[in-house]
Amino acid sequence: LNNSAWRGSILANGVRIFFAVVASGNIQGNTLHDKTIEYNFASSDAEVVIGFSLTSQNNAVAHAMEAAQEGFDAVRQAAAKAWTTLLERIRVEFPDKSLRSRFYSCLYHSLVRPARHDGGYIEFVTMWDTYRTQLPLVLSIAHEQARPMLLSMLDTIERFGFFPILYYMNEKLDHESNQASALVVYTLCDGFMRGILTQDDYPRLKRSLEAEFKHADFIGKSPTHILDIAGAYHVASIIALKCGDTESA
Repeated sequence: LNNSAWRGSILANGVRIFFAVVASGNIQGNTLHDKTIEYNFASSDAEVVIGFSLTSQNNAVAHAMEAAQEGFDAVRQAAAKAWTTLLERIRVEFPDKSLRSRFYSCLYHSLVRPARHDGGYIEFVTMWDTYRTQLPLVLSIAHEQARPMLLSMLDTIERFGFFPILYYMNEKLDHESNQASALVVYTLCDGFMRGILTQDDYPRLKRSLEAEFKHADFIGKSPTHILDIAGAYHVASIIALKCGDTESA
């Protein structure tokens, strides 16, 4: 666009990622060479802001401009405050500071994914590892993120007719589908049992569960797929009974 700003997009694993880059400082010039944007600054006092979006160029620009207006220190402080608030949902005391640091570092890494992009959640990597471990942790302590995450799961099922067993920035929605079946049902029903999804959400939840069961396939696969689906039917039946839907139960 000019001496300080770039806009564009890249295609990664079949997914279009829009970006906007804005630099400030004593800029001598910039170039694009071999898919690399290079800025040349005359001094060490410089700032570069990057915004990206999976939906539109305008969103990428808006994200970059919002960060630029807030400034580096404000963005850094807001991130630190948000993470401190979340990590303090679990309070543990250790006699050794290194153990405390290790615990909270592991807790932090346990909550980096799934990630929210433009209102929706992706990067469920992988459902067969997280549906009984990390996702219950998210539902337990990340209260502000839990309901939007569950609604995003419903959005994904409504869009594709099922929830990918490995959902990340890749156009292949059936990647590693031989690993398991219908695991999203456990997470959605868990969210309902916790009151994160309510009876008002049940008609939409019911349609999504039915779509997931229709898509799930265990023919020619390992016995664990049958166990996955049997358990999923069981928890879906419990939710149906709680909502007075005896026919579905």
